[in-house]
Amino acid sequence: MAVAGMVLTVLPVTAASASARPGPVQSAVLTPADVTAPPAPTGVQTAVDRRQVKILWNAVAAPDLAGYRLYRAATTPVPRDPAHRIGGLNPIAPTFRNDMPKATGSTYYYVVTAVDRAGNESAASTPAAAVSNDLNPPPAPTGVTATRNAAGVVTLNWDAKQPGDTETVGYRIAMCGSEPTAPCFVELMGPPLTVNTWTSLQPVQVGTRFAVVAVDARNNMSSSPRVTPDN
Repeated sequence: MAVAGMVLTVLPVTAASASARPGPVQSAVLTPADVTAPPAPTGVQTAVDRRQVKILWNAVAAPDLAGYRLYRAATTPVPRDPAHRIGGLNPIAPTFRNDMPKATGSTYYYVVTAVDRAGNESAASTPAAAVSNDLNPPPAPTGVTATRNAAGVVTLNWDAKQPGDTETVGYRIAMCGSEPTAPCFVELMGPPLTVNTWTSLQPVQVGTRFAVVAVDARNNMSSSPRVTPDN
């Protein structure tokens, strides 16, 4: 049908134009991103063995679990940041880990998180505390002198502990052989001395060397240099 005032142009259909026509629409299935974190670990426990702290926890039941991260701090709540994370960013697979904090007798707190393969990290577990063993010795005694009287009785004197020394609770006496590397024997019977002098109860063999040993409340010890009594 012709319409007055309109010019119709008829274009031939070619093979090229036919191939340019859109084909059927392809459908795609979009999988939503995984943003659900796994459950937080439970049953966190600690065990201390000298310098080492062992942390254990219950396994998390999650089909896409990648592993766990462990965090430590001196206070609670434990921050979950790189400065407090033990180990690298990659999650660990076992349900335990060994840690070696400073052996100062301080209390440390640990929390564990679970991480899935999408990188989602759970909330922190309930914190578990561990008191590290104090293996640091007190300051060594200074100013040790030794004298021997005509009867062979030896007297030792040494400096009082410094005002800032809060570790030393007493002293013990070590008797050593005459050689510089000879072994020493420390008398451990009875409480430590709380004075800064000691006198032998009987004559001591000539050549015997002495040292004064400082002791703290956890029985850590530090020795002064060896001295030989003046005759």
